[in-house]
Amino acid sequence: MRGGMADAVRTADIADRKETRLGAGKRDVDAGGLSDAPPRQRYQVNLGGPCGPPYRGRVRDAEALDIRPLDTVESVFAASDVLSQVWGGDRTGMPANLLRALAHSGNYAFGAYDGDRMVGASVAFFGPPAEATLHSHITGLLPEYRGHGAGRTLKLHQRAWALERGIQRITWTFDPLVARNAHFNLEVLGTRVVEYLVDHYGRMDDGVNRGDESDRLLVSWELTAPRSERGEVVASVAVPRDIEAVRSTSATDAAGWRLRVREAMLANLSAGLVVAGFDERGYLFARR
Repeated sequence: MRGGMADAVRTADIADRKETRLGAGKRDVDAGGLSDAPPRQRYQVNLGGPCGPPYRGRVRDAEALDIRPLDTVESVFAASDVLSQVWGGDRTGMPANLLRALAHSGNYAFGAYDGDRMVGASVAFFGPPAEATLHSHITGLLPEYRGHGAGRTLKLHQRAWALERGIQRITWTFDPLVARNAHFNLEVLGTRVVEYLVDHYGRMDDGVNRGDESDRLLVSWELTAPRSERGEVVASVAVPRDIEAVRSTSATDAAGWRLRVREAMLANLSAGLVVAGFDERGYLFARR
């Protein structure tokens, strides 16, 4: 396998669930216009201190977004619609009734609004009580709000919400073939790869994942711990610059990437190496 990606990684956005779709999606949708939207709720958060540099995003895409709880029937239907459009029309991934149940039972369920228009949503649920974790299941933004800091704003909101409740760790999964999400998760947020999951969700029938095996990387975001120093890189695993473009032109080539990356990642992990980061070479491995 080649030692790096074909060319530079694109501007990163965020990932979770079926490779959380902050960086992809086929069309836009106006899911907003909610006259009964709940009052604005803002968190003053940044990635200062042990978690990284202060965040400064574009005003329209990041600072101007209102992140509001999904606490009405109208808002959960709007969120379900936005997430459906982000995943190419799949209405089974986060149905409104499940969203309503998760929100009502105290889990993390929020929409991102530009004015009265919902432009993104994020949902997470609590892990085992003894572990004090939050698992981020799905996060998505409409196309014009990606790549300008809005995704990071959502993640920082999630972080602040978790810390207020005594949660020290957030986990999620993402598709290891999606370079921009790997860069964001490993290099921007500083998450740690916990496990490589082979065909984790089984067959998926949404417009993004249809026809591919659903391998995922499980990552853990330690919300208050200092970022560990990267050790000496002893191996790397390349991924395509844009797997979605590959999938759209050749399912055979996309399947080949899936198998090659799976085999290489599992071999390195089985040898006792850890994922230490991500750059133009792909995934970087170091000794423990």
